Amino acid sequence: ENAFPFEYFAEWRVLARRFQSSSSATLNECSTAVAIANQALSAWNAKLVSHRIGRRLAAALDMPFVDADTEVSPNLLRAFARRFEAGAQALQASYGVRNPGSSWRTRLMVLSFALFHLTRSLGRERLGLSSGLRGNGMGMTRGLLARVPYAAFSIVEDVEYGLLLGEAGCRVHHVPEAEVRGDMVAGERGSRSQRRRWEQGRRALAAARGPALLSAAIRRRDPVLLDLALDLLVPPLATLSLITLAGALAALLLHALGGPGWPAAPWLGAAACLVVYVLRGWRLSGTGARGLVDLLVFAPVYVLWKIARALEVTFSALMSSRSQSGALVMRSDCSPKRTSGT
Repeated sequence: ENAFPFEYFAEWRVLARRFQSSSSATLNECSTAVAIANQALSAWNAKLVSHRIGRRLAAALDMPFVDADTEVSPNLLRAFARRFEAGAQALQASYGVRNPGSSWRTRLMVLSFALFHLTRSLGRERLGLSSGLRGNGMGMTRGLLARVPYAAFSIVEDVEYGLLLGEAGCRVHHVPEAEVRGDMVAGERGSRSQRRRWEQGRRALAAARGPALLSAAIRRRDPVLLDLALDLLVPPLATLSLITLAGALAALLLHALGGPGWPAAPWLGAAACLVVYVLRGWRLSGTGARGLVDLLVFAPVYVLWKIARALEVTFSALMSSRSQSGALVMRSDCSPKRTSGT
């Protein structure tokens, strides 16, 4: 009697595909997709009531979002309903990897997701902060969407909308008991392209919104907004690890050459915190000894790959800048010179 009628889940997946294809299009198409979602959910709620799920559960299913190719844990809708009934307005389920055995990259992404999506989100939930949105496995009430429209159209629109919610005084609640799992890119070429788009989008968002968001958080003394701003401005884990390692080595070298030893203390402390953080993520990932081996063997490979990607991007930017400078010089040389008599 209390089982969810999963024969209607296929209808919701079709809706997800329609919304996913429209969300990167024009504003009118996005508004149309939201209208379609409201109409479909109204009809869906009626079907839920007819299947004796209960009026309270049907009313609680305001606006869940999942990608069309996502594997969803059976308890996701009930978990969301409980949180909505308790007063939460924005939710984020745990986000995992559906194809961990495809390659060493996808196995490493299981650990990465455990760090980024689970460890951080659990800590933020305990501190009463916003876990942020991941673009998949999200949930919002209709009232929240009416109050804070989904007016986020950057490459990282899920992160951007999470910032809009924080500015509006709403935090995203983490729902660790529910999970969505998506297919991840296994090959190097696809991973490179995907990572480049995500990092460029995040850097652009950090440059455009980061300083103003930090200023607003300090001015309003808002810990939720402060955490969102700092999370946006702090570099990725691989970059942060390289900076910490370089700082620790430089401080130790200075001490070996006869300098003071105290500058190494904060760097070594930061390195210890990073190690504890990574080991906690590995423990939560549930990958066991195989995950630890992947972490020790392939994480350095990933960091080297990141360094190569950064050098490639820097070299491309320098070459582009030199090409533009050369074009400007050529145009300047070709332009007619004016004399005092003209």
